[in-house]
Amino acid sequence: MAVLILIGSIIASAYVWYFVGMALSVAAGSILGVAGGVLATGFAWAGVAIAVLVFVVIVAKIVDEAMKATQIQRIELSEEEFEEIFRDKKE
Repeated sequence: MAVLILIGSIIASAYVWYFVGMALSVAAGSILGVAGGVLATGFAWAGVAIAVLVFVVIVAKIVDEAMKATQIQRIELSEEEFEEIFRDKKE
């Protein structure tokens, strides 16, 4: 399911950023001196990169939280505390 969400977000982001690139090329293509398709393609690839980075950050945060939740804590006990715990179990 996560793979489908990633693919969908990459496609949607590419289309949105391609549209932004086309709007920019129509508005300022002659000033920037680049063809419309080149600028739009660059923006589309930037959109793909942004979508992948957002997905990686979200997955990293989920994995980090999962690791914190399953972390084992170490407790140091003195001999007296250890004996007291097991003395209660013997009785």
